Amino acid sequence: MSRLIDISQPLGPDTAVWPGDRPVRLEWTLRRAAGDAVDVAAVSFSVHAGTHVDGPMHTGDGPGAGDLALEPFIGPAVVVDGRPHAAGDPPLVGPTVLDGVDPAATPRLLIRTRDEADFRAFPDPFAALAPALADRIVERGFVLVGTDAPSVDAVDSKTLASHRILAEAGIPNVENLVLSGVVPGRYTFIGLPLRLAEADSAPAPGPSPVCIGPSTWVPACTLRDTAAASTASPAARRRVHASRTGRSPGQTAVSGPSGWEMSISRLTGARSPCRARAPGRTRR
Repeated sequence: MSRLIDISQPLGPDTAVWPGDRPVRLEWTLRRAAGDAVDVAAVSFSVHAGTHVDGPMHTGDGPGAGDLALEPFIGPAVVVDGRPHAAGDPPLVGPTVLDGVDPAATPRLLIRTRDEADFRAFPDPFAALAPALADRIVERGFVLVGTDAPSVDAVDSKTLASHRILAEAGIPNVENLVLSGVVPGRYTFIGLPLRLAEADSAPAPGPSPVCIGPSTWVPACTLRDTAAASTASPAARRRVHASRTGRSPGQTAVSGPSGWEMSISRLTGARSPCRARAPGRTRR
């Protein structure tokens, strides 16, 4: 049986943010203990806190994360260990991390750079992506890149070359993943960004642990282990339906915002393309 692995950082007051950025704050608007009918929480935080997607607006002219196409955020992915391929001061992961990776089979690339991911401490130093690697990711035809580092560029970078290379090619980058417990290999990635209006980036994470059953208020950022279904056809591996209605047998539900229910089909017999629908809107 396949399983879902939560690879997003928890968001809370202890979540480390980029030095100087706004911390995560949680307050209570209503409390049952104070006589209110319900408990209602309110949060404020930078869109770069925890696991998030950078939109092209982050480093240049282009759409915000809420306007990104959804297709790159769901589908076959590969997790690779970038630690043996990192060198320099500060360390950068080089193009050799792509050796043996087939983007035609796994067009989403997730790179582990850290021994352990402690969401409460900002990593200093951390291994960013070398611009040469960003160039190679574009040349090889990947549609998404993710890293467990807080940025695809070094902490003191002024040019943000890797950000710009990826953004100009239309390749979203997901930062602050949690990959320390994930075995390198092939998976199905689910990491839909929150549809924030007029924001440069957006949380792409936020599910409850394991992400099986109801999640929190933002879409799931998970990996679905497909090793047991490696013989399924490419079309079958891409089958993901999102709807508010019921799900057919063999599907795992992961709830999201605005009444979404994501039905993740077993990796057999799929015929229809990836779709994502929510009440009153369709994003292509």
